[in-house]
Amino acid sequence: MPRGGTRVGAGRPPNTPNHITSAVKDMIRQALVAVGGADYFVEQAKKNPAAFMSLVGRIVPHEVTGADGEALTVRVWYGPKPSDEKLSDRDGG
Repeated sequence: MPRGGTRVGAGRPPNTPNHITSAVKDMIRQALVAVGGADYFVEQAKKNPAAFMSLVGRIVPHEVTGADGEALTVRVWYGPKPSDEKLSDRDGG
């Protein structure tokens, strides 16, 4: 008896959505609406920033590029935003 390969007709047909996954996503959407939607996310971002940022990391594209496919520059600061002039001085430009 041959081993390996695929059985004809086994499994879900290609490009058919997983109904369990879509049902769970729908339940999550309903629960989010029930607890306040975006306002709930704002509350959680303040109470649990690490968990919230983990969620953000899952929905943000994994590859991000700047203009014309160049490298993207990301600046993060805490407190008042520095002026653009001060930022230019740091970059050497």
